[in-house]
Amino acid sequence: RYNTAVGANTLQGNNGTGEQNTVVGADAGIAIKNGNKNVAIGYQSLYNHPNGRHNIAIGSQALYYLDNEYKDNTAIGTNAGELAKGSSNVFIGFRAGPQAGAPISIENKLYINNAQSNTPLIKGDFSTGQVTINSQVTASKFLGTYYGDGSNLSGLEWDGTHNGNAEITGSFTVSGSNPEIYLQGDTYIDDNIRIKNIAE
Repeated sequence: RYNTAVGANTLQGNNGTGEQNTVVGADAGIAIKNGNKNVAIGYQSLYNHPNGRHNIAIGSQALYYLDNEYKDNTAIGTNAGELAKGSSNVFIGFRAGPQAGAPISIENKLYINNAQSNTPLIKGDFSTGQVTINSQVTASKFLGTYYGDGSNLSGLEWDGTHNGNAEITGSFTVSGSNPEIYLQGDTYIDDNIRIKNIAE
């Protein structure tokens, strides 16, 4: 009950207890039987899905192979998430999703791209909170905390202050018209320190 279907063969399999589903487009949600609160907009979107809930597929053949009782997926774009089988995934972009020769099981993943790829422009894992950007990042200003060795970071402004322990491997260069270095507390130097151009 409370289902909305617009288009040829939409919700054709809904002879069970499925309710509050909204489907628009030929063959959209054609297999939904006991699924609840799903949204399928576009030709053959959510095509093989019978019993899951809270899935949103917008675009022709979006979430096409999603079956069983998988839930909480969002796919926006033609063929977005087409090969995915799993729950709690987000796919944004034309054919966004994993590249594989057959449907593949994935959970809690984010894909933002304009093609099927295992290294999309942006890939995330909601279970770990990790986000991978497979290209360069440019911004006028960065705020927050940085993790990693920082070897590929450039163009970051720093006022020279640091609270806590600091370990420097390699060279440490201070430049400017009147460079100054202040060290408070215990200072340990395991090798030579060289200071040039000291003016009295």
